[in-house]
Amino acid sequence: MTQDQQREIVKRMLEGYKFLEQERRERVRQTDTARELSAFDGMALAALTRFPPEPTSGLIEQQRLFRRMRAMSTPSVNER
Repeated sequence: MTQDQQREIVKRMLEGYKFLEQERRERVRQTDTARELSAFDGMALAALTRFPPEPTSGLIEQQRLFRRMRAMSTPSVNER
């Protein structure tokens, strides 16, 4: 492939990227955000009913795991 052919390919790719970016910006500009977000309301509620939040924050479980990790990484008295 010659340098001229490579330049032509790069030129076409850049033109394509420019076109796609203009298209993306136009679609974003035309989007009714409130209407689009309302489509997700039902999905969020369905997820909450199927997977309810845990009754605790998980902090106690996290502390228990940290305590186990510390015990595993701390050398015993005989190894010091």
